Amino acid sequence: MSRFITRWVISAVALYAAVAILPGIELQNENWLSIIWLALIFGLVNALVRPLLHMLTCPLIVLTLGLFVLVANTAFNFLTFAPVYIITKGGPRGSTNLLMYESYKSAFVNLDMGRASAITTILLGIILIFSLFEFKWTKAGFEY
Repeated sequence: MSRFITRWVISAVALYAAVAILPGIELQNENWLSIIWLALIFGLVNALVRPLLHMLTCPLIVLTLGLFVLVANTAFNFLTFAPVYIITKGGPRGSTNLLMYESYKSAFVNLDMGRASAITTILLGIILIFSLFEFKWTKAGFEY
């Protein structure tokens, strides 16, 4: 209940500040009682509608965007190559060396295509394992 009252007071102060700062918004009667009633109405609507919206929209957002973003970010994080190459080229004594950069060095600097292919295959397996784990973790029982 104290959380609702705190939100109610904050809404009242914010509404009063909006009326005072923004041009074109005017109160018909200049008393705090109308602002407090308006804040109470906003608080009740917020308290009743927000949980309903969260219950309806959050699972849909996770199903449509969440899984794709999670899998894509995991793959892109493993495949990060350009920042390391541009900024540090592996850093001092290889401290910022990543698997993708190591694969690049093996293939195009040392001309060892077998090692580069092995690194890339291992990286593909790691991304596949993480992606399958994310599918199971988010309980995605759907198809795109």
